Amino acid sequence: MLTEKQNEQLTRVGPGTPMGELFRRYWHPVAAVSQMKERNTFQVKILGEDLVLYKDRSGHYGLVEPRCPHRKMSLMYGIPEEDGIRCAYHGWRFDKQGRCIEQPYDDTEDTEGRFKQKIKIQSYPIQELGGLLLAYLGPLREPLLPRWDLYVMEDVLRDVGYAVIPCNWLQHYENVVDPDSSARQLGSQPPASAVMASAAAGPQVERSTEVMVNAAQHIASTTQR
Repeated sequence: MLTEKQNEQLTRVGPGTPMGELFRRYWHPVAAVSQMKERNTFQVKILGEDLVLYKDRSGHYGLVEPRCPHRKMSLMYGIPEEDGIRCAYHGWRFDKQGRCIEQPYDDTEDTEGRFKQKIKIQSYPIQELGGLLLAYLGPLREPLLPRWDLYVMEDVLRDVGYAVIPCNWLQHYENVVDPDSSARQLGSQPPASAVMASAAAGPQVERSTEVMVNAAQHIASTTQR
């Protein structure tokens, strides 16, 4: 049985939280490629962060914070450029690294001005693989995105689905790894070995929980140094 403190440590995944820092060391799917076929921007919320996914005119993807720092205009209304996205209000343009590379009015008034070099918005690496768009929200350099077989197999049909589930990540995965519940939901009785394995997993789950909490606390303390 988790304590209230352990529950908070395991389920909070926003910036600066122990599990948030741990999860940010991995790649996460944020959208399907098919969702971007008829749109240029897409609102994303992951690990407690509101972000905007976009596709520029060259077909490359970017993931940035949701508002332009100039007048806080939503980049959901951003205009895709050959390289990056342009704010629809005053035209500031940002590349995939979040750097401001154009300020139309300022550039016209002062061709030698360097103010745009001081402007940068939060951005995250994103890659396309297996019909998914995956993002890495942790410290750079980002790790290699694993080429699992289902991501890279050729001549296969992939069915990518998604759903919004009103619970935290742990509640969802706790049920996913329960073989007894899964079998009953499918209308079949699990084999005796699966039931025994499920019953014996209690102490192991508690140990795994302790390991996850300790790992998350270590990463969080290292990040704060």
